[in-house]
Amino acid sequence: MYQPKELGQLLLLLKNISDDIIVYTGYDKKELEPDVLANISVLIDGEYIEELNDNSLLRGSSNQNIFILDEKQRGKYESYIQTETNKIQNFFVADGVVSVGIHRSDF
Repeated sequence: MYQPKELGQLLLLLKNISDDIIVYTGYDKKELEPDVLANISVLIDGEYIEELNDNSLLRGSSNQNIFILDEKQRGKYESYIQTETNKIQNFFVADGVVSVGIHRSDF
Protein backbone atom coordinates (compact mmCIF):
# COMPACT_ATOMS: atom_id res chain seq x y z
CA MET A 1 0.00 0.00 0.00
CA TYR A 2 1.37 3.36 -1.02
CA GLN A 3 -0.13 5.64 1.65
CA PRO A 4 -1.13 3.69 4.78
CA LYS A 5 -0.46 6.61 7.13
CA GLU A 6 -2.63 8.97 5.07
CA LEU A 7 -5.41 6.38 4.79
CA GLY A 8 -5.30 5.95 8.56
CA GLN A 9 -5.65 9.71 9.04
CA LEU A 10 -8.56 9.87 6.58
CA LEU A 11 -10.36 7.03 8.33
CA LEU A 12 -10.06 8.80 11.68
CA LEU A 13 -11.64 11.92 10.18
CA LEU A 14 -14.41 9.85 8.59
CA LYS A 15 -15.11 8.19 11.96
CA ASN A 16 -16.24 11.63 13.17
CA ILE A 17 -18.98 11.51 10.52
CA SER A 18 -19.93 7.82 10.54
CA ASP A 19 -18.95 4.65 12.34
CA ASP A 20 -19.93 2.60 9.26
CA ILE A 21 -17.09 2.82 6.74
CA ILE A 22 -16.66 0.58 3.70
CA VAL A 23 -13.26 0.53 2.00
CA TYR A 24 -12.60 -0.89 -1.45
CA THR A 25 -8.96 -1.63 -2.15
CA GLY A 26 -7.07 -3.36 -4.90
CA TYR A 27 -4.73 -4.69 -2.23
CA ASP A 28 -4.99 -7.92 -0.30
CA LYS A 29 -6.22 -7.61 3.30
CA LYS A 30 -2.84 -8.96 4.52
CA GLU A 31 -1.13 -5.92 2.97
CA LEU A 32 -3.06 -3.42 5.12
CA GLU A 33 -1.88 -2.09 8.45
CA PRO A 34 -3.76 -3.35 11.55
CA ASP A 35 -4.53 0.22 12.71
CA VAL A 36 -6.10 0.93 9.32
CA LEU A 37 -8.24 -2.22 9.51
CA ALA A 38 -9.38 -1.25 13.02
CA ASN A 39 -11.26 1.76 11.63
CA ILE A 40 -13.05 -0.04 8.78
CA SER A 41 -16.49 -1.65 9.06
CA VAL A 42 -16.32 -3.61 5.81
CA LEU A 43 -13.32 -4.23 3.59
CA ILE A 44 -13.61 -5.30 -0.03
CA ASP A 45 -10.15 -6.44 -1.06
CA GLY A 46 -8.59 -7.63 -4.28
CA GLU A 47 -8.04 -6.18 -7.70
CA TYR A 48 -11.09 -5.32 -9.82
CA ILE A 49 -11.10 -7.49 -12.95
CA GLU A 50 -13.65 -6.44 -15.57
CA GLU A 51 -13.99 -9.96 -16.98
CA LEU A 52 -15.03 -11.19 -13.50
CA ASN A 53 -17.77 -8.58 -13.03
CA ASP A 54 -20.72 -10.93 -12.55
CA ASN A 55 -22.97 -8.44 -10.71
CA SER A 56 -21.84 -9.76 -7.32
CA LEU A 57 -23.32 -7.92 -4.37
CA LEU A 58 -20.97 -5.31 -2.89
CA ARG A 59 -18.10 -6.50 -5.08
CA GLY A 60 -17.01 -5.24 -8.46
CA SER A 61 -15.72 -8.64 -9.53
CA SER A 62 -16.11 -12.16 -8.19
CA ASN A 63 -12.44 -12.49 -7.21
CA GLN A 64 -12.84 -9.80 -4.55
CA ASN A 65 -13.51 -10.72 -0.92
CA ILE A 66 -15.90 -9.18 1.59
CA PHE A 67 -14.60 -8.89 5.17
CA ILE A 68 -16.97 -7.62 7.86
CA LEU A 69 -14.50 -6.23 10.39
CA ASP A 70 -16.80 -4.35 12.78
CA GLU A 71 -18.85 -6.74 14.90
CA LYS A 72 -21.41 -3.99 15.63
CA GLN A 73 -22.18 -3.84 11.90
CA ARG A 74 -22.05 -7.61 11.22
CA GLY A 75 -25.79 -8.34 11.51
CA LYS A 76 -26.73 -5.48 9.20
CA TYR A 77 -24.26 -6.52 6.50
CA GLU A 78 -24.96 -10.24 6.74
CA SER A 79 -28.67 -9.49 6.30
CA TYR A 80 -27.93 -7.13 3.41
CA ILE A 81 -25.77 -9.73 1.64
CA GLN A 82 -28.49 -12.36 1.99
CA THR A 83 -31.48 -10.24 0.95
CA GLU A 84 -30.44 -7.38 -1.34
CA THR A 85 -29.43 -6.94 -4.96
CA ASN A 86 -27.00 -4.46 -6.48
CA LYS A 87 -28.37 -0.95 -6.76
CA ILE A 88 -27.10 2.21 -8.37
CA GLN A 89 -27.78 5.64 -6.89
CA ASN A 90 -27.68 8.73 -9.07
CA PHE A 91 -27.04 12.14 -7.52
CA PHE A 92 -27.63 15.32 -9.47
CA VAL A 93 -24.91 17.94 -8.99
CA ALA A 94 -24.42 21.41 -10.45
CA ASP A 95 -22.62 20.20 -13.57
CA GLY A 96 -24.08 16.74 -14.15
CA VAL A 97 -24.87 13.43 -12.49
CA VAL A 98 -22.76 11.28 -10.19
CA SER A 99 -23.59 7.59 -10.32
CA VAL A 100 -22.65 5.61 -7.22
CA GLY A 101 -22.53 1.83 -6.99
CA ILE A 102 -21.18 -1.13 -8.89
CA HIS A 103 -22.49 -1.16 -12.43
CA ARG A 104 -23.22 -4.31 -14.39
CA SER A 105 -20.48 -5.27 -16.81
CA ASP A 106 -22.78 -4.46 -19.75
CA PHE A 107 -23.54 -0.93 -18.49
